Amino acid sequence: MGNRSRRQQHSLGPLPNSRSTSIDGQPDRPCRSCDTSPTVQEPAADSRDYLVAPRTGSPYAAAQALKQLAGEDERRELRPDELRYALGTLEPEQLLSDLSPTVGQIVQTLLTAEDRLSQRELADRADVSTRTIRNYRDRLEALDLICVGENGYRLALSFQTTTERRDPVVPAVLRESQTLLEVADRLLETILPPDRYSDPDDPLGSVLFWPPNPLRLLEHPMVGSWMQLAATLTATKSVEDNRAVQIGPPLEQQSLSRAAP
Repeated sequence: MGNRSRRQQHSLGPLPNSRSTSIDGQPDRPCRSCDTSPTVQEPAADSRDYLVAPRTGSPYAAAQALKQLAGEDERRELRPDELRYALGTLEPEQLLSDLSPTVGQIVQTLLTAEDRLSQRELADRADVSTRTIRNYRDRLEALDLICVGENGYRLALSFQTTTERRDPVVPAVLRESQTLLEVADRLLETILPPDRYSDPDDPLGSVLFWPPNPLRLLEHPMVGSWMQLAATLTATKSVEDNRAVQIGPPLEQQSLSRAAP
């Protein structure tokens, strides 16, 4: 397929100039996650862990959050609104700890909000600048963690309301079983200028050209932490070294016929 661009290969969405503009002057992305129409489906049961794991800094933090929920006699799946409540009990530094601390402050503020927040309200409650909000907005949208519209910012996780308990809100990356390549495409579109995004020889943009290999970005100093989060959301496992490790002296095998009685 040569150096054919990722837009031709994957048809991952509208070109940037087709987006509408929000009240803060920035282009709006289609809000796939926060469409609460009756056609919205909950994620598969084995995807529930990925609602928790990406947002916490450690298994201990995840367990600490879930411990805040009341116990029940019968086993059932957690609802997204319950996960919102549980994660909201964590401190900002326990959320998305591989990213900038201000990202945790933004996410924690959205977790504890009871409705959409304007950019100014979000900045004030999170104790960050509106510029910081704008700096991270596109990346958080690219990973489907937040939704931004004319009514403000919200997390892509159900509010504790009757409506959203009936029609759950979850990240589209889970609901639609998106791939790491699709998420990497959206993420790089927000980070790179157009000339680099469309350059098959660019150190970052090249991972989207044939043959695509977004796993190369997992250790990149600029986008690695964001891609690690994307890999968790898409349940992508990196290639690991599976060599056996031997501790102690080598064992000598002996046939049963020569073994002592």
